[in-house]
Amino acid sequence: MNAVDYSSRDHAEAIAKALDLFRYPHHCVFTGKTKEMLIKYYLAPGDLLDAARAHLRARQPLYCELQTMYLEESIMARIICPLMIGSIRLYFKFLLPRCECEADERMLVSSHDPEYPCPGEKK
Repeated sequence: MNAVDYSSRDHAEAIAKALDLFRYPHHCVFTGKTKEMLIKYYLAPGDLLDAARAHLRARQPLYCELQTMYLEESIMARIICPLMIGSIRLYFKFLLPRCECEADERMLVSSHDPEYPCPGEKK
């Protein structure tokens, strides 16, 4: 995982798009693991997306990693670790697949309890 520079043009565009799509849960596709986590912690999708928006607006640590398993082509994932919702500590990843038109925009969201220490944390 590499740290994201919020001033980088490529990352800034993706972050701006994510901030926009996080306001509209119907544009977000949640993984099965994410749905299980929402049930486990009694959270609504909006709770998760609002926390991610707040994290990005505050320019808190964000990481990126090239993903090859979700789609046919490789795509850059942005990762928030940890994403805090009250006392709940989560690993949160979002991907913005390419699309032809704005109506087709979707964001893939994966979130769960961290399986490994987050970058910068002790093991």
